[in-house]
This record gives sequence, C-alpha cells and structure tokens, in this order.
Amino acid sequence: MRLALTAILMLSLGAFADTAAQRISADETLTVDQRALYLVYSVVSPEKLPVEYTEGAMPARSGTPALHEATLLFDEVSQATIDMILPWSTGQTCQAPRKPS
Repeated sequence: MRLALTAILMLSLGAFADTAAQRISADETLTVDQRALYLVYSVVSPEKLPVEYTEGAMPARSGTPALHEATLLFDEVSQATIDMILPWSTGQTCQAPRKPS
C-alpha cells in the first residue's frame, strides 16, 4: 500500500514539473531578444542561463520545441541576437543570414 501511494505521489509531482524552456516561455518580463537567446541556451548551453530558470527544473526530453520557439521569434529579434544564436544552429561554419536593411 505504501509503495502504491509513493508511486502515485511521484507521478503526480511529475505532472507539475517544468523545464527551463517552459519557465523561459512563461516569463513575461523577458524581452524578445532575451527569450530567444535563453531558449537556445536552454538546449545548447544551460550553464549560461540565470539560476531561476534551471534550479529545480526537469530536463527537457527534447530541445526541438525550445529551438523551434526561438526561430519563430527571429522576425522580432535584433540582428545581434540572431548572430549570437545562429552559430549553434549552423555548426559555426555557415554565414549567418542578415536581416534586410
């Protein structure tokens, strides 16, 4: 009986768990540039994130949703932020595309 209750408790706690990317997406105080950069950091370099996004956060099963959300923001972020993000997504060998002036 105790084992069953423990298992139910553990499963219910998992239902409320969140990832760093989910915390970043929910933070309305971030600028668009910060949100895009932090989403990429959550996948490729989580040690660069502020501790409030990582402390106690569950690991993401996949980085694809975070990277997808970051790329959806590209129309709104500065060229400087895109230049910081693209080396991770292109293997640092491709020329980063420029926004039209």
